[in-house]
Amino acid sequence: MAGGLDPRTPVLVGSAAITQREKDPARARDAIALMADTLRAAADNAGGPDPHRLLSNAGLMFATQGSWKCQDPARLVSDALGISPHTVYAELGVLQQTLFTKACQAIAAGDASVVLVTGGEARARTASAKRQGVEVAAEREAEKPADTVLSPAQQVISKLEIDRQLYVAARQYGMIETALRAAAGQSIETHAHEVAALWDAFAAIAATRPEAWKREVTPLG
Repeated sequence: MAGGLDPRTPVLVGSAAITQREKDPARARDAIALMADTLRAAADNAGGPDPHRLLSNAGLMFATQGSWKCQDPARLVSDALGISPHTVYAELGVLQQTLFTKACQAIAAGDASVVLVTGGEARARTASAKRQGVEVAAEREAEKPADTVLSPAQQVISKLEIDRQLYVAARQYGMIETALRAAAGQSIETHAHEVAALWDAFAAIAATRPEAWKREVTPLG
């Protein structure tokens, strides 16, 4: 290997994201199908003559907890792909970076040669069905828990935060921004303008991505 690079060095070989815009809920795909499609796209992104071979060589798959009930989404995605890796379920509160860190550790340790990390939602499909007064099948529940379950080491938020009703993220963001404004000695108007300008620039860049939910941008006046 060039440069004497350790063959167990973790390398990100492919990535993908899918945004579903199907307006007919009966035709829209559920979260499991979307995750499977995304992993297929990631394998295509990695290149090579046989993308499915990359998936079939996966020894480990991480999947995050969704808004829908399922104790082993990785197993359902694996079934859809026709593969059988060791499955890992990351509960709410486990940092997303934790999955990538553990994936790298597994490769470096020789526990797996290919590791898949995935997560997905199809809430727009459910909301669309509700608006149209039609029923769509919910995501399936796995028959048994994942091979490994990752739980947060501690409560996601403290009791004090719960007592102060700071379990809503927007309230925490508001407090943080207010503290930053006070520390900078800014007026409410100046701070609001700076925040708006920052997010206006973010939105303009995000809208250029094909995965963006909304591609239209209204410039900040």
